[in-house]
Amino acid sequence: TDLLRIRSEMNLKQLTAIPNAYSAVMFIKHPAAGITILIVTLWHHNIGLSGLLATLTGLMVLHLFQFSNDTSDIHTLNSLLVGLSLGAFFQLNIYLVVLIILSAVMVTFLSITLADSFWRLGRIPMFSLPFLIIALLVSLIARNTDKLAGYMSLNSRSEQWFGIWIDTFFNSLGTTFFSPNPLVGFTIFLCILYCS
Repeated sequence: TDLLRIRSEMNLKQLTAIPNAYSAVMFIKHPAAGITILIVTLWHHNIGLSGLLATLTGLMVLHLFQFSNDTSDIHTLNSLLVGLSLGAFFQLNIYLVVLIILSAVMVTFLSITLADSFWRLGRIPMFSLPFLIIALLVSLIARNTDKLAGYMSLNSRSEQWFGIWIDTFFNSLGTTFFSPNPLVGFTIFLCILYCS
């Protein structure tokens, strides 16, 4: 019975790992908020699917190499952010899928390495540093290939929903998930409000 209990706890932890990665970006740990944020990132299908693919890849790496589940949220968070960033700037095609998978694998290993090193140095949290490093390197590589078409530029105009001042606030919140849209930001705001 103890073995069954441990196994069911591990399955539950693996099941909540994906929504926890999404909610962890906003420093909350709530599966319902994570699922809601996952759904709203699909407002831009290209971005949402890229983020989900990277998150699943990161989880598979953690599972295949049997890394600790205790810190899986921070590793999958970095995978998620890499996927979202690539999906925001490049059109989803087979080349981008391969690039997302490779990037998610690299960011997971870098995240594990840096987390361990920083912790030993002085219990310093590393948060999204692996994402920044890998996203910078991969975007430099991706921009020099003709196999990837642009998707969204940094100055893309978003829709108007609530009025310029409120839209700007919610756009900024949505941009945290590379989805500059007032409705996306508003939904994320409601998740934060509910969980705080």
